[in-house]
Amino acid sequence: MAPTPSPVKASDVIISSLNYNSTISGKTTPASSQFTIKYGSVSKVITSDSKGVWTLKLTKNLAVGTKITLVFKKTKVYYVGALPPTVNAITTKSISISGKTYINGVVTIKVGTKIYTLKASSTGTFKQKIAKTLKKGTKVLVRVKVSGQTSSYKTVIVK
Repeated sequence: MAPTPSPVKASDVIISSLNYNSTISGKTTPASSQFTIKYGSVSKVITSDSKGVWTLKLTKNLAVGTKITLVFKKTKVYYVGALPPTVNAITTKSISISGKTYINGVVTIKVGTKIYTLKASSTGTFKQKIAKTLKKGTKVLVRVKVSGQTSSYKTVIVK
């Protein structure tokens, strides 16, 4: 008789392979653990084998930016790729750069040679004060890193 799967917590699951067009796989500690993986409208119960290895064959390709949630005692979230943040308009009177992105994502803002790095909030918002107002036409580059994935830069021109 097979052992009963044990519940698992977030720190015990690692996604080692995330191929958006075929499989998601990883390892749990302890072995023979069970959790739920959700993406889009799909929800699957996963049980790792006796060595802790698990694989989920995807029924469809996942788009970049797809949220993958692992549910157990504590939820752990992964993303397929990362989309650039949404950045609010920046004018010559702006004293900060703000926008919305992934929850707790690490945001990088480049203004000329100045680079700002900050963490998005638990609601995905970010706001960085800038040392001085910017000239019209200045390019501001903003990107985010989340779940080991880095987005391309979003370019915003100061109005």
